[in-house]
Amino acid sequence: MKTLRRRSLAVGTSLALAAFSLLAAQAASATTRYAIPSGGATSGSCASWGSACTLQTALGVAASGDEVWVEAGVYKPTTTMDVTISFAVPPGVAVYGGFAGTETLLGERDPGANVTILSGDIDGDDTNSDGNHIDETTADIQGANSYHVVYLDGTGGTPITATTVLDGFTVTGGEANGGFPDYDGGGLYCDGSGFECSPTLSDLTFSGNSATDEGGAIANYTTNDGTISPSFTNVTFSGNSASYGGAISNYVGAQATSSPSFTNVTFSGNSAGGGGGGAISIYSDGGTSSPSFTNVTFSGNSASLGGGAIYTDAYPGSPPGTITASLANAILWGDSAPEIEFAIPTAATATLDHSVVASCPTGASCTNLVTADPNLGPLQDNGGDTETMALGAMSSAIDAGDDGSCPATDQRGAPRPQDGDGDNVAHCDIGAYEVDTTAPTVTVEQAASQADPTATSPIHFTATFSEAIDTGSFTGSDVTLGGTATGTLAATITQVAPNDGTTFDLAVSGMTASGTVIASIAADQLTDVALNGNAASTSTDNTVTYDIAGPAVVATSLQPTYVAPGPPSFTVTFSEPVVNPRGTSDPNDVTNPANYLLVEAGTNGTFDTTSCLGGVVTDDAQVPVAGVIYDSMSLTATVSLGGPLPAGTYRLFVCGTTSITDPAGNKLNGGTDSTFDFAVLAITEVPALGPAGLALLALLLAAGALVLLRH
Repeated sequence: MKTLRRRSLAVGTSLALAAFSLLAAQAASATTRYAIPSGGATSGSCASWGSACTLQTALGVAASGDEVWVEAGVYKPTTTMDVTISFAVPPGVAVYGGFAGTETLLGERDPGANVTILSGDIDGDDTNSDGNHIDETTADIQGANSYHVVYLDGTGGTPITATTVLDGFTVTGGEANGGFPDYDGGGLYCDGSGFECSPTLSDLTFSGNSATDEGGAIANYTTNDGTISPSFTNVTFSGNSASYGGAISNYVGAQATSSPSFTNVTFSGNSAGGGGGGAISIYSDGGTSSPSFTNVTFSGNSASLGGGAIYTDAYPGSPPGTITASLANAILWGDSAPEIEFAIPTAATATLDHSVVASCPTGASCTNLVTADPNLGPLQDNGGDTETMALGAMSSAIDAGDDGSCPATDQRGAPRPQDGDGDNVAHCDIGAYEVDTTAPTVTVEQAASQADPTATSPIHFTATFSEAIDTGSFTGSDVTLGGTATGTLAATITQVAPNDGTTFDLAVSGMTASGTVIASIAADQLTDVALNGNAASTSTDNTVTYDIAGPAVVATSLQPTYVAPGPPSFTVTFSEPVVNPRGTSDPNDVTNPANYLLVEAGTNGTFDTTSCLGGVVTDDAQVPVAGVIYDSMSLTATVSLGGPLPAGTYRLFVCGTTSITDPAGNKLNGGTDSTFDFAVLAITEVPALGPAGLALLALLLAAGALVLLRH
């Protein structure tokens, strides 16, 4: 049994000053702050990518309710050699990594593609032979490194609760090798002494962090009635080391409580070189600790004292410490024996349900145990934002989990449950990894707001996948564009609501002539988080007509000359369909009487009216249009007047200037009027021609070729 000690609440001077400045900033209104890895401002509000700051500056101005968006790159707590300086996250602030530096929505980031590193290698000399700036093991640590890369201080009167978030980072190269509390928690120190430290920690990797005492990656610490209950979701711990708790130490002091939760978490290759808990050590010195582990994988962790995966030590003092751990759908395999060690079995217990372990640990209560080999693969990129250990063929963990306990997705984001064993019944797998061989399906349709036909570019389609895909790899080149519209067509991809990696806007531009535009996605262009290629897209309507040619008048029943009385109506035939909404008041409606301007020349004998837009001018007289009927089959409008036209000289304007349009919005004649001149002659204007002359006149009228005869 390790000798437990009661700790003071002291904090380093630099951290106390940082906490004071952060608390003072909380009066500011909630906003988003932006941080970039180089060239960031050291003052200001950090309120846009264009005015982005250093990460320390952004954290310094952030207040409760704010978000800090961090662009991909490497960030170190200081440019000096001061190992006591950490990234101090204020209470209530959510810090997100994984941005390219152009996003406007949180859901647009991609932590897997835009790796964002918080490194304790302040002097820049850690071993980096692979060039990724990540310490794979603590052997990579050289020279001066920060005691704690990240510090969460929940002791100052404002609690660290679930609204304090760290998400989308790799935390590496922390080296806690000082005095108390700087010999614990090389990657992150979470202090809830006398108050609370219960942050949300998700989509994180802790790699190559060390501590001379406890918690190579993370030290959770509380005493004096405090609380530490952080939640870990989709997190990987690898290559971390300490004397106790190679990855995590969870210490609960006098009358304090702790109930940390671990969901979809992988522990691999962590070590406790001087004591117990290769992955986790759990201590209770007069407090109560109740950690829970759901779909967690422990493998390849080691401890010199015991508990290759988990070590528990409850001190039987006054008051006595108690530990009650629960594990569901967990894998504990290939760690140093025993997988779970209870230093004082009477004060610490664990329950395991639907879990894979070689045998039930002594002192634990086990139900639905699976003791066969889970056939774990190596820790590697199997999709998603963090590395995982895949379940190989014939793994005992496949479809062996409790469906009622497993989360909706695995550590990568692959949906649960799935039919991994091919029996046509889906069940959750045990551990952080779910076998997923199902190709994502996708539909491509006209966007809901897309007009069809349209004269406007770009044309919008919506691609909807059956599950989240790798958003960082989705580009316009993955979209197949076809149809009859000519030009150099290209698609721009934008993720849209619900911003969960399933739904995208495809904006197609580059058309230079009218025609159809068709969008589709061929098979295996994209992958889901489990790296399955997509099935070819299906569609109900993925075709949009691009129409930039306006309609024209191709015929009219008007004749150049009539003998009074003139026609009471006439027809106008168009080259293509034109707009005919319900009613007759729409300005673009082919049946709107205002779109037919008929004028009679006045006493000056000329037409002074020049367009529908200009209206009737000087001594021209407008002839009222009584109504218009449109036949969409023949594309013909029948225009009715109030009665037959009397003798006179007339001009008809079919309005394009005000204007009749086609369904794509193109104006008649490109925005100009069609005009037709004709005359209605009084009978006195026709000479006495006799029977033969009248017969000739009838033929000429029928042919529309009469030349006006005047006395």
